[in-house]
Amino acid sequence: MSNLDKKIISILLIVSMFLISLSTVVKATDDNEEVNLFADNSNPALKTNTESANLYWDHVLTASGDLYCINYSKPTQKMNKVDSNVSKYIYNSTGLYLKGNTAVLVDGEKTIKKVNNVKDIGTSLYKSAYLTTNNELYTISNNGETQKIDTGVSSLIGSAFYYKDGKTYSITGKLVYTGKIDSAYAFQGAVFAVIGSQLYLLDPSNVLYPQVDNFSSFEYNNFQNPTDIVLKNGQKKELYYLHSYGSKYQLERNHNVIYNQKTIMTNVKMASYGYEKEPWELYLRTDGSVWARTDAGTFCVLENTKKGAFSDVSTSSWYYNAVKYVFDNNIIKGYDNTTFAPNDNLTRGMLATILYRMEGEPAISGKPKFPDVQDSKQFYYKAVKWATDKGVVAGYNTGKFGPNDNITREQLAVILNRYAKYKGKNVSATNDLKKFSDVSKISDYAVSSMKWAVGAGVITGNDNGTLNPKGNATRAEVSAMMEKYCKKVGR
Repeated sequence: MSNLDKKIISILLIVSMFLISLSTVVKATDDNEEVNLFADNSNPALKTNTESANLYWDHVLTASGDLYCINYSKPTQKMNKVDSNVSKYIYNSTGLYLKGNTAVLVDGEKTIKKVNNVKDIGTSLYKSAYLTTNNELYTISNNGETQKIDTGVSSLIGSAFYYKDGKTYSITGKLVYTGKIDSAYAFQGAVFAVIGSQLYLLDPSNVLYPQVDNFSSFEYNNFQNPTDIVLKNGQKKELYYLHSYGSKYQLERNHNVIYNQKTIMTNVKMASYGYEKEPWELYLRTDGSVWARTDAGTFCVLENTKKGAFSDVSTSSWYYNAVKYVFDNNIIKGYDNTTFAPNDNLTRGMLATILYRMEGEPAISGKPKFPDVQDSKQFYYKAVKWATDKGVVAGYNTGKFGPNDNITREQLAVILNRYAKYKGKNVSATNDLKKFSDVSKISDYAVSSMKWAVGAGVITGNDNGTLNPKGNATRAEVSAMMEKYCKKVGR
């Protein structure tokens, strides 16, 4: 074999190896569509904590209360900030959100109407509604026109019902149950009510139809609406009412989205789509990042930043997850950007501030009645005024409030119980407390609240079998209690 032949064979071998490797790369790209569809934006337009965010059609409400709307003209470049300190957002044919005691009706980024002195907002299948601070319920149309539905309303239930004079009504004003339902769920396609262990579906004629007994929870797919009813024994029953988002999309229950038989997104928590004339897609992934996609590709528009990296809160500490939860959800802040002080005692002024912040820090009028809460520059000044006006906190027999006094565990139970009642939550949970060796040390005024707090799972007691009712509550302990309150009672 000549040297020329050897060179030709060598070249052919090199070319063959290149073609084989190229085919492997092409095949890998075909098998994993994400390789082609993802285009990371190294400089996202916005950086905010979205780990506990929720997606509502074309709006994103972050854990810190920032509300964003997709930019229809350039959805892959940025999302526009609508407002901050938003405590609640609902989507119907338009958007309605609550900021302090103001309800704001929006269409995309455009404000249509603002209503003051609002306590809560809600929705039924086709109507949005708001409940005023003087307990009047109104529906509000897409253009901002309002209609009074009822007066003397005690509270909204799960946004979809209201409670009055011991009876439950739909937001349209129709009586649906001669008692108080325990909880409610309003989805884009249906409204459900839970009474005891029975799940009901509300039909358009405002009649509750039984669905299943022994209801435990819903199981969701990656599109806001639930796919299954989970029973207390762990069995599941599929739901059939859900809207169809188009046959080209296949929804997988392992948080993947399939488009034309190819995976276009993984680890998706929620997603929504625009109409054919507005061909955008919005995805909220399980890591908290928000992505927008058009035919041009997929870009990250909100980047999840790991806030709350306090130097004095170790990842191995028992309270790490609780501190992270209350910080991410704008419930308890640190002393500064690096210090949380988990072992410091929480004061009465701090607790009032925590609840005031959870309400969106609504406007106040007048001055606090307590002689030791008169300095308007103090961080707790507005919070104490708001909390006393709402009956959530009270002062001592001396007439003072004691804003710098350490909060005790029994005081915390009493205040959280009052706050739950103010919010219209179910406070029927109870526990006889017999398993705690120091139950006799609970003050008379706090016994019923402590029974509720233990029964609801907000307070669990110490490892030594005590409640320590008169012991001071640390910032770490309160973080754990507030996380349990939000998850078990409801924010």
